[in-house]
Amino acid sequence: MTMLPTGEQPLGEYVAHRHELHRDLVDALDRRDRDEALRLIREHDTGLQDTGGPAAER
Repeated sequence: MTMLPTGEQPLGEYVAHRHELHRDLVDALDRRDRDEALRLIREHDTGLQDTGGPAAER
């Protein structure tokens, strides 16, 4: 897996969005908000691309 923007999204915007997503996930976990944490995990997982490299085999 790797962190790459999809489509025409500039890398800076993509990185900022991923940072926000991780921050929100930590906040949801801290609040023990299961539904929000699961929603954010799904959003997180859909933002990853499989490059076929060694990390993809884990």
